[in-house]
Amino acid sequence: MSIEQFKDFDSNKTLEVPQGLPEQNIKKNSENKTENLKNIEDIIDNPETLSQIREKEMAIKIGDLAAETRYNLPLLEQSSNLDKDSIQEAKQEIKLDEKLRNLNEQALKLFENFKKKIEAILHSKKPEKTSKEEKEEGPPIKPGEIFDPVKEMHKILNQPSLEEQKKAYQEYQKKLIYQKQGLARMQEELIMYIRTNPDINKDKLLEIFDQWGKKYGFTPQQRKVTELILNKYEEKHKAVKEIREKFPDDHLLFENLFGVFASGKLEVIEGPMHLYFKCHNFRDFSRVYYFHDKIYFDDSQIDEKTREEAHKVKGFCCSPNLGLLDPDLESKLAKSLIVENSSQIDENDSSERIYKHEEQHVINYLFRILPLEMQNEMKYFPKGGIIKQQEMLNSLKDKKDTDFLEFLEFYFRNERRDWEEQIKDEIIAYMTDVKATPNTIFKNLVESDDGIYDYFNSKRVFYESGNFITFKQKLIEENLQIGKDAGIINQQNYSKYQQLIEKIYHKIFDLEWKELIYNGLEAFQSLLDNGYSREQAIALLVQEPLYQWKIKSKRLVENKKM
Repeated sequence: MSIEQFKDFDSNKTLEVPQGLPEQNIKKNSENKTENLKNIEDIIDNPETLSQIREKEMAIKIGDLAAETRYNLPLLEQSSNLDKDSIQEAKQEIKLDEKLRNLNEQALKLFENFKKKIEAILHSKKPEKTSKEEKEEGPPIKPGEIFDPVKEMHKILNQPSLEEQKKAYQEYQKKLIYQKQGLARMQEELIMYIRTNPDINKDKLLEIFDQWGKKYGFTPQQRKVTELILNKYEEKHKAVKEIREKFPDDHLLFENLFGVFASGKLEVIEGPMHLYFKCHNFRDFSRVYYFHDKIYFDDSQIDEKTREEAHKVKGFCCSPNLGLLDPDLESKLAKSLIVENSSQIDENDSSERIYKHEEQHVINYLFRILPLEMQNEMKYFPKGGIIKQQEMLNSLKDKKDTDFLEFLEFYFRNERRDWEEQIKDEIIAYMTDVKATPNTIFKNLVESDDGIYDYFNSKRVFYESGNFITFKQKLIEENLQIGKDAGIINQQNYSKYQQLIEKIYHKIFDLEWKELIYNGLEAFQSLLDNGYSREQAIALLVQEPLYQWKIKSKRLVENKKM
């Protein structure tokens, strides 16, 4: 992009996107999956679909029952006004923990027996097919076949002709999408088992992976990554139990995790790999909100602006404060603590909705382990972020100003990349709420009035080298200096380049940013509208960079309609 092209660029231009998403794109995704079928004949002609509907309904009910039990028991204890010794004695007398474990196990056995029965019925009723039909209608990946996307891509590139490469790539896409759908269903089932029985053995979960792997061609590397995720889950699960047993008193637990004492009413819910704190006193919440990522605590640091921001926050996910616990335990509890601003919940919210939203952040963090190949594929730019940026910087000297403007766009997008992961995390957490629409989520996430998700607001300051500076000021000053060092910016053209850099900042951190969120929400909703469950949509998109959601969801929908 040249300077001439930039002359007509209006820095006050607003995003050319409707105020809300189009009505046809915000259809409510009914929890009754049969509404996604065109008519009743679809069920009659496709018994596999019916079995999936029933299987999914049953899995959801089992998981919801377990989650509801874990959520409501602490509330019942709190409302009883009994001391902890009396409550523990009552639990032991009726063998509550043992009976809940047995209930979980019985539910899981019932679920597995149901699946086997349905599979047996379908197998006995399926008409015999000729080998030709099997060849034409069989899955892209045959049972027992291993499909390695990285190796298969190398094979495509080694094809002797462009025509053969194109044909091989089409087959590759079919297999890749099919495998991703399998990985999504596998992840959905693993989460269901963990929610239903938090103490489940890792080997049992790996058996589930292997069962799905035979059908969808999972690779040894994918199994290794899954094992790493399950190891991480086990560590977090044990760490949560350990810290809870060490501090059975809610207020002492709160103090030893956050370094501040809760003076008001407090409730704690223990999840499979997280602790959920319901703060009924706003001062307690605001102190944790302000101090949760700091080492030193001083109430005088909490100004009116911080309190106003804390009022907008209904809950957040965080880690223990540094230096309060054993470093190993502290590390295992990273992103495993959820704090609810209970005093600010109104008729538009519910504690259960906030719980589900924040719990999804914990799950997202758990599944954020990727093999090296996938990490390389997810780089936003060719040759990957900082390396490419340095190469461009080295080539700036003695070159035209057009190269500098190209570098600026690259530099700003590279700086935005970490925030893209953060906003992707928020989109996924918001989409767990069946009552939320892309329209309302979009408004929440791009709120301009110094909102909690307005990461690039000019009022937000950072402390750097002894001075307070805004994010925008920091980037502009850094790049003005880069231009000076490259011999492009001088005293005569300094003002002109300062304005150009501000325009590029507006383009990257305002216009493109809003469009990125808009496209991401449309992509998620498209999957829901085309028969994917929320859990499957999350599993399909959580490993993808946000800027790729639009094209990925389009391919998934097209493949499902074929």
